[in-house]
Amino acid sequence: MPGSQNGFDNSGHGGTANWISSATAGNMQVSLSILEAIVSKYGTSSWSDVVWGLELVNEPVVWDGPSAQDVASWAGKAFDALIDLSDNPDLKIIMHDAFVGAANWEPVGSAINEECTEPSFYIDVHLYQNQDWADSQLTQAQHIQRVCNYSTTAFLPASSNLPVVVGEFTDQTNICVDAKGNVTSGTSCSTPGCQCSANLDTSQWNGYLVNATRLFLEAQMDVFEEYSEGWFLWSYHGPGAWGLNNLFNAGVVGPNTVTQRKFPPQCP
Repeated sequence: MPGSQNGFDNSGHGGTANWISSATAGNMQVSLSILEAIVSKYGTSSWSDVVWGLELVNEPVVWDGPSAQDVASWAGKAFDALIDLSDNPDLKIIMHDAFVGAANWEPVGSAINEECTEPSFYIDVHLYQNQDWADSQLTQAQHIQRVCNYSTTAFLPASSNLPVVVGEFTDQTNICVDAKGNVTSGTSCSTPGCQCSANLDTSQWNGYLVNATRLFLEAQMDVFEEYSEGWFLWSYHGPGAWGLNNLFNAGVVGPNTVTQRKFPPQCP
């Protein structure tokens, strides 16, 4: 986004984040103008079999209450403008949760969807378990328990008028598996035959590491398919367990479709 919505490299501009700065307030209007140009083409019925939805902005960062309110207000304004432009009645307008959680968007999102025959405004959550130091201290069983807890920590109750989609997640966790199949946390190990998911190409993984990683993936997919409107694994062509194609080739998923399961459900 103009000015950078988060200061991260994935915004195209590392460093400062000025998208919602009061000194650069015009950036948000520029963003809306660009989105209007996109919807004028891809939000039409002729693209409805290709374009399911449009995400307004990826991973904006809010620092305080006023900035959160500014982003929420902009999202509502953007929704109204884009829905008015589109002649595709099924087009979804999606907003990333700005790392504050879907629950914090529930009042705003529900109010927006009250205008619609059926919900057209969705909230996007990105659920990773390998981004913080604390993540690398968890065993795979603990990672899976966190997944099971998503039903109440990441998603909204069925009665909510705000659908949630998992726009990003990965099967990569920082675990090691020894030659007997014992799983530990971290990115390094010293016992003979031990493998760590962070350090090896998936084509070199032994059966123990494949199974441990598959347990985590199946738990995620099961929970996402029960409590969200859908999911996107980041990404198809990515390194190691970040890549869905690698997971197919290694036997972590499939062998033919993502709907196939090898293990019983991990979450009650």
